Amino acid sequence: MHIEALVMGEGMAQDADGIFSLIRIGQNLFGPPSLPAQTKRSFLTLLVEDENEDLNGETLELSFQFLNPAGVVILAQNLSLQVGEKRLKNLRAASWIPCELLLSVSVLGTHKFEVVLRRGLDELDRKSTNLHVLEASELAG
Repeated sequence: MHIEALVMGEGMAQDADGIFSLIRIGQNLFGPPSLPAQTKRSFLTLLVEDENEDLNGETLELSFQFLNPAGVVILAQNLSLQVGEKRLKNLRAASWIPCELLLSVSVLGTHKFEVVLRRGLDELDRKSTNLHVLEASELAG
């Protein structure tokens, strides 16, 4: 199992079939009028089974972290996933995992959102994306 994609947006919706949609995909700039400030961000993480892998019954952990420019974790969340039986045996299993966070920022600079996938103590994969916190005047115009 690996992280195929990590996508950020400003919001998220889910339809009656369970399909997720991101609002303002890739919006990675934030220019608040003053600091500290808060902003909501939504993340979709795509997990994809590796070829010839059978994880039926396994437990996987996803760790979500938001780090300030100094690398200090300012928000963290963990999720355990129980892998079930594959419905379509001839296709690699894939699943979108949603995460919505209210982020507090107190400094300008590049903040990082990171997702780590683990099975027990073994790290299987890691992906990250940035949120650039800028002066509001830098985004004006």
